Amino acid sequence: RFERGIQVLEEYEDIRWAFELMNETFDVKVLQDDGSRAYDSWRLFQIVFIVSNLPDLAAREHASLAEEVSPSEEVSLLWFPTGGGKTEAYLGLVVTAMHFDRIRGKNIGLTSMMRYPLRLLSLQQFQRITELFMYADEIRERHSLGGDRYSVGYLTGGTENKLRDLIKKEFAQSSLD
Repeated sequence: RFERGIQVLEEYEDIRWAFELMNETFDVKVLQDDGSRAYDSWRLFQIVFIVSNLPDLAAREHASLAEEVSPSEEVSLLWFPTGGGKTEAYLGLVVTAMHFDRIRGKNIGLTSMMRYPLRLLSLQQFQRITELFMYADEIRERHSLGGDRYSVGYLTGGTENKLRDLIKKEFAQSSLD
């Protein structure tokens, strides 16, 4: 998958540009940390994770890649100990997807949903995500990608946590229709 991701970067200018803009977004974030550098390069697992998933992103726009991608056959699982950089890895992929959406003409709408099971963790991650998306939006404006500003939504409170409850709710709704 990683090798195919590299090929996609070489073959498809639009996904390569989105990937470059994602890296620029993270560079801006690093440079804005009061002169201190939280990190100055990707860890190996992070860049492999991001690049390995690029064919899936590019398939949204390129029909030839869509034939290669079979979402039911593979699942990416990202596990690393606490403090290992998982958040930056998947946020790198999300920011690439956001920029790719604008490059391919999507001007508004949902790109990604994230769910955190612990309230404190969700608040901390929300703060990190909001800051990163602010930098991503600066890059969007700098490169005149157009569309609405990047934004973040935050849902709190009661949510469906059990598949059984969700199925009951869907069944009750379909009975009313």
